[in-house]
Amino acid sequence: MADDATLRRLVAGIARGEADRRAELYDLTSPKLYGLIVRIRRDRALAEDVLQDVFLRIWQAAAPIGRKPGRPGPG
Repeated sequence: MADDATLRRLVAGIARGEADRRAELYDLTSPKLYGLIVRIRRDRALAEDVLQDVFLRIWQAAAPIGRKPGRPGPG
């Protein structure tokens, strides 16, 4: 998993609307998060749903004020 500085940089980029940072954060963190969720839930389909919810919450929390997640301009 990435170090704290890298994670902070990626989340800050997401907050600035840099879509590439979303993909980078997902690629960097999703394998370990998915593995952890599978171990906790013991159901791969449910783990996929939980992982999707986790990243949706990250995108929403990091969205700039006045912008809706997934939209390029003011909301």
